[in-house]
Amino acid sequence: MIMSSIGKTRIAALFLAAALPGTALAQDPAEQVADTTAVEAPSDIAAADVVVRAGQSSAALRETRSRLAPDSDVESVAEALPGLAAEIGELLADTSSMAPDQLTRRELTSLHLMWDRHSRQLREWQTTLAERAQGLGQELDSLSRMRERWQITADTAVAKDYPAAAIDIIGQVQASIDSVIAETNVRFDTVLSLQNSVAELRSGATDALELIQEAQAQAQLGIFTPESPPLWQAITHPGELTWEQVSASFKQDLRELALFREGAAEQIPPQLAFLLIVLVGLLLLRRRARQLAEEDPELASSARILDRPYSALLLVALLTMRLFHPQLPIVVIDIARVLALIPALRLLPALVLPALRKPLYGFAVLWL
Repeated sequence: MIMSSIGKTRIAALFLAAALPGTALAQDPAEQVADTTAVEAPSDIAAADVVVRAGQSSAALRETRSRLAPDSDVESVAEALPGLAAEIGELLADTSSMAPDQLTRRELTSLHLMWDRHSRQLREWQTTLAERAQGLGQELDSLSRMRERWQITADTAVAKDYPAAAIDIIGQVQASIDSVIAETNVRFDTVLSLQNSVAELRSGATDALELIQEAQAQAQLGIFTPESPPLWQAITHPGELTWEQVSASFKQDLRELALFREGAAEQIPPQLAFLLIVLVGLLLLRRRARQLAEEDPELASSARILDRPYSALLLVALLTMRLFHPQLPIVVIDIARVLALIPALRLLPALVLPALRKPLYGFAVLWL
């Protein structure tokens, strides 16, 4: 828009520059004028430099408009926010209506996983929106400095009686700057509104997590108190256990596994790196253990454990799960306990007397 007008008035501006003292037409205009994108104290623009400055400002405004294009990350937040807000609202109502001290440890863990998932999502959105808001704020600062300089130039043009062609170009530049500022403000307002909504939701999630964590701390005091009757009582009194309850419990286990899978993704890389280091250590120790066993036969049984490094690695992985995943669902703990039998039954027989191995397998069956 600006450049078309500039093209029409370029000849007039060149004649204007030739008529003013101290202007060298032989010099490249780009060398006469500093880059408008640089931070400089606002000052007026000489009449001879108006055309060149207008071109630079036009290019800067085009670049700004290109950066104002819809951000896919911000749009995804705007689309997903209403659904998450409704889900959090329902969960908050359910959590508020519950008495945390009346919930079982399993129910508290399930609630914690759900709230933790929402909290992580909101934290990611806050980071995305903060980065976008910072970028838009910088754009507005730059546009404000540009607008201020052209306003000073417009005032000077009136005071010093700039030619009509120069005044017309100045007015067009100001109009274009105002248009871009208005577009930027619209984008900025949208991001700020999203930021406010996300912050409110995360505040509610944080409060709910604190309430659940307090209840979990209290529940740890009664860790040895059974939360359900033993299996034999459920068998002898089948009326107290219905298939609906079993089905609901199974569905709850599946939901907890899904939540755990989502939340565990961030910790998988460091956990794998840790296990890789452990595996390398076990393989290196296996060679040294064999040498020691040859020198001292009493170490032979211990050395046989290192002959099965992958079983030892699985046992280490199961025992260190809480280091990487502090909030483990009960179903995951139950699965880990069953899986722990595999390395245990492969490693422990090497440490016990042959006469005690059969009772060891018997205890494993009872464990199941």
